[in-house]
Formats: sequence, C-alpha cells, structure tokens
Amino acid sequence: MIFRHCTEDELTLYYYGDTRRSRGIRRHLAVCASCAAQFDEIAGTLSLVVPTEAPERGELYGLEVWQ
Repeated sequence: MIFRHCTEDELTLYYYGDTRRSRGIRRHLAVCASCAAQFDEIAGTLSLVVPTEAPERGELYGLEVWQ
C-alpha cells in the first residue's frame, strides 16, 4: 500500500460530503495526524461560511437582464 497524504481539495470535498473517496479518507484521517490536523483547520474555516439565499426575482427580471 502506498502512503499518500490527502490534498487540500480532497479534504474540502470530504468536508462537504463527497462520497467517492470518503471511506478511504476517513480511514486515512484515523491514522495520519498531519492530515487530521489539516482537515480540522479546513473544517474550522469552512464552518464559518454561512450560506445565503438568493433574493427572489422581481417581475421585471427578464427585462433587466436583457437591458
């Protein structure tokens, strides 16, 4: 088995629930303190992001777009 650290992109996708490699990443995080610490840092930062809802479109939305 080749030991490879998780990339920042992989850890970000794992945070958001990407299921393609979740099991492998979860196992890796259980044995790799470096990647686990990096994941904790990423998760802490991403947890600060508050999703916002898009405002509703007004009746003149189509006209505004085309102008």
